[in-house]
Amino acid sequence: MTELSSSEQRLIEKVRKFAANEIAPLAADIDQTSAIPSGIFKGMKKSGLLGLLIPKQYSGIFSSHLLYYQVIQEIAGACASCALTLLSHCMCSDIISQFGNDYQKQNWLPGLASGRIIGGVCMTEKQAGSDLNAVQTAARPVENGFSITGSKQFITNGRLADIFVVLAATSENKNFFSKTLFVVEKSMKGVIVGRSESKMGFKGADTREMFFQDVVVPEKNLIRKTGQAMIIISKILQTSRVATAAIALGLAQKGFQLARRYSKKQTRSGKAIACFGGIQNYLADMATETLCARLLIEHAAALQSQNKDISKQAAMAKCFSSEMGCRVLSKALNIHGAKGYISRYEIERLLRDARLLTIIEGTSEIQRQIIAKSL
Repeated sequence: MTELSSSEQRLIEKVRKFAANEIAPLAADIDQTSAIPSGIFKGMKKSGLLGLLIPKQYSGIFSSHLLYYQVIQEIAGACASCALTLLSHCMCSDIISQFGNDYQKQNWLPGLASGRIIGGVCMTEKQAGSDLNAVQTAARPVENGFSITGSKQFITNGRLADIFVVLAATSENKNFFSKTLFVVEKSMKGVIVGRSESKMGFKGADTREMFFQDVVVPEKNLIRKTGQAMIIISKILQTSRVATAAIALGLAQKGFQLARRYSKKQTRSGKAIACFGGIQNYLADMATETLCARLLIEHAAALQSQNKDISKQAAMAKCFSSEMGCRVLSKALNIHGAKGYISRYEIERLLRDARLLTIIEGTSEIQRQIIAKSL
């Protein structure tokens, strides 16, 4: 397994303190107000976290994917909404870092790394969730560029982001090579930020509809060549799926810690409930499952460090960890009893947040299909 370097370990410790001291105390308010305070973004900027997947030559701090996943995990344990916001930003910067042209890298990566620019990704549509080949947002050639028209839904960072990587069809043929990615600036004429979605969980993450009405983008904003989008997305989703697994692990680990602490304090018949066999079985399962998730994530990161394809490992990590998060947090709620169902106890929010992770970045059913095809 790949291990963190001493400098990476120091950053993780710094992130752990930042998450515990500055994010966790605000997590309940973030959930209630559906907004992340600007101070948290300032803290992320100061620590360089917005440049986790950006090379150092463009002012980023990328050193390993394992570092990225562990940062995501630490932040998720404090506030999943903050972790998802960071993931969406990093997904945008990852696409530009790996597949952008020199203009795109020089123009946007330093700003994305510093936090002067916030990024987002626009892929999902009402009729195109798991099947991105069905997207109807279209990009037609115009003089010196393309005109993009269409709409997207469930876009994280819709209001916050300054630039988006947008998936659009450049051919009427609904095949693998009919889609293209573009960098679209929110300031461009015709970009409209839609309504905010009221969600079951991840309430602090800004989730919006996005509309593009004849948005003209220059050809230099095209990522790679026309028709290359699905190749790029299949590569980028490997990282974002493992990062989603890391969010699930962060939530599950926090739930496990809360449940273990509660079981030692709560008593029945004069004994801590941690002494009873049923509770011990719960805790044993929770400890085992969180370790399994951690090992799947670290295994994927180790293969990435060797520049290997991790489509199968990413699907395994994402599928297992997201479902594990729901199982572990359900047990944590059971250990808390009725208190776990009350919103002033943290377990209730953690479980609401965990449920989304079996859906985003490809449902569990999609992940199982990917795994099965690779066997």
